[in-house]
Amino acid sequence: MFEDQLRAWDGEEVVLRFDAPSAAWMFIGVHSTVLGPAAGGTRIKSYGSPDLALADALRLSTAMTSKNAMAGLPLGGGKGVLAVPEIPSGDARRELLLRYADLLESLHGTYRTACDMNTRSEDMDVIAERCSSVFGRTEAAGGSGPRHRLPVRPGPHEQRKRSPARKVPSAIPVPGTQLERLFERFGVVICKSRQDAHRFSPCSFLRSSAASTFSGVIGRV
Repeated sequence: MFEDQLRAWDGEEVVLRFDAPSAAWMFIGVHSTVLGPAAGGTRIKSYGSPDLALADALRLSTAMTSKNAMAGLPLGGGKGVLAVPEIPSGDARRELLLRYADLLESLHGTYRTACDMNTRSEDMDVIAERCSSVFGRTEAAGGSGPRHRLPVRPGPHEQRKRSPARKVPSAIPVPGTQLERLFERFGVVICKSRQDAHRFSPCSFLRSSAASTFSGVIGRV
């Protein structure tokens, strides 16, 4: 059921477990630990089949590798997926999260998790009872609390209103950063315009995380 997906994936490690008490599948995708421990949220979701849940874990862990690298964080990419028949609550939810925490702890820090779809800071507190590799705990437990309470930086559109001459933040890495050095290592060049990008193939367009405006191209020589 999972063999074809795993063979086609370029990540480092996949951990999976069937949780009999809840009939849930647990998937942890560790795509890369090149820059540091893999990091990414854990989501709880109902899927049509376990292979769809695995596909999510693989796809999202791969995306987290790029996301963390572009943010300049010393972290790799990972993702946790709990594929459940229905979203649990109460004691059933707590017990499921504790068993998941045991699985996380068995990785000895290879993967660090946080909130994602259908999980919240209170869930991270539960996981932290048995696992030390947890971000996003409640403020009462010494964490940063819910994500929506963190300071929000004005987006490009608001910045334009305040100062028309101000440059929109770009997804292109700053020269000399860890990300740029990593690109150079693999023979990847960074272009500043669409015109320059036509010299390279294939290319993938990078867009600002806060706007849909074109901000750069990455291509292999």
